[in-house]
Amino acid sequence: MYRALVEEIADDRLSGASGLAAKGAAALAAFALECSVPSADEFWDELVALARALRQAQPAMAPLLHLADRALRAAQDLEDVDAMRAAVQRAAEAFETELRSGAGQIAQAGAALVMDGATVVTVSHSSAVASALLHARQDGKRLRVICPESRPLYEGRELARRLAAAGVEVTLAVDAAAPALVAQADLVLVGADGVTAQAVINKVGTYPLALAAQAHAVPLYALAGGEKFWPPGVEPEIESRAPGEVWPDPAPGVIIVNRYFEAVPLALFTGLVTVTGIFPPDEIHQQVSALVVHPALTE
Repeated sequence: MYRALVEEIADDRLSGASGLAAKGAAALAAFALECSVPSADEFWDELVALARALRQAQPAMAPLLHLADRALRAAQDLEDVDAMRAAVQRAAEAFETELRSGAGQIAQAGAALVMDGATVVTVSHSSAVASALLHARQDGKRLRVICPESRPLYEGRELARRLAAAGVEVTLAVDAAAPALVAQADLVLVGADGVTAQAVINKVGTYPLALAAQAHAVPLYALAGGEKFWPPGVEPEIESRAPGEVWPDPAPGVIIVNRYFEAVPLALFTGLVTVTGIFPPDEIHQQVSALVVHPALTE
């Protein structure tokens, strides 16, 4: 079952980082139950292989790296297979619990940034941003949200549908039109699939929104738990996806670029909303630069 879950993670094109991390935690828990090797050394080798597979399944998703790191550190000093199983399972469960708890805290902090009557621009369908906007609405705040479609999979449509169902005024725009609409906004609020010491990794289309926010002096915040931070030396891989998602029957000689994510310089952000507070870019740089990952994930 755990191998099937890893394949499911690798094939997933719609879930955000937190949703993929939850699937990763389920894969680790299943591995702890299913792995039947007799020795601690063999269990460790299997665990390392799984940790690396999770890392590579979605190489732009930092939570999978942190989850794999947590499982390795939990089991590394144990010499009994049963103890290693229990440690991996506890690590997976604790990671998922922390994700849920942290997501609620970040959503509340994000909602506090939304003033009554505000117009907010976002991109894609970040679960953290959706929760923050829904919290703001539940608090009785009037708000308007501008969503680009977020091609090629149109996640923005699903976010627009979800917000509209909750009574939020929503404007859906084609991706190319969204940056100009930032001039109408009071706030740009985005998620984060990863954070390096230099940049926020998020859905393609975030960079032009960030530049527009800077041009129009509109605050720009990213919602990002610590599980999104990329330790130095383990940089995210921004993969190219299937060209047919952009143009199923392209003209001969046309090269299609289809990347879901892009790196947006930290300096363009007003701040990042984390579980422990809202921090400016320079403090985020320091926090990320201090992280260390298990060496088995860098070999």
